[in-house]
Amino acid sequence: IEYTRRISIRNNFPCFIVGKSIVIHAMKDNSGSNIATDSPERIDRYIYAVRNGGYYWRKEGWKGMLYYFGLCSRDLINIMTYAPNEKYRRIFVLIKGILKGLMFNPVVEYTKQKS
Repeated sequence: IEYTRRISIRNNFPCFIVGKSIVIHAMKDNSGSNIATDSPERIDRYIYAVRNGGYYWRKEGWKGMLYYFGLCSRDLINIMTYAPNEKYRRIFVLIKGILKGLMFNPVVEYTKQKS
C-alpha cells in the first residue's frame, strides 16, 4: 500500500489494490504487522514504517496529518493495552518514527529512460 500511495500522490496516477493478489514475504508469519504485538526482534523496523507514513501523509496536507496522528494515537493505545512485553521500547520506536517522519524528505533518484 505504501508504494502504491507514493506513486499515486507523486504522479497523480490512479492506483488500485488487488485484494486477491498473493504476496510472499520472507518472514515467519505473513499475517500482517502490528507494533503492539510483533516479536521483539522486529520492533526497530517500525521506525521506518512510521517515518514513511509521516512522509506520505504529510503530502496530503492537514487532513492527511490528522489521519496520520490518529493512526499513531491508535498504535500508542494498542501498545499500552495489548503489548505483551517491551512497552517502553515500542513507544520509543513509535515516537522516534513520528519525529523522523515530520522531517523526512528523501531525494528521489530517477533512472535514465531509453529513447
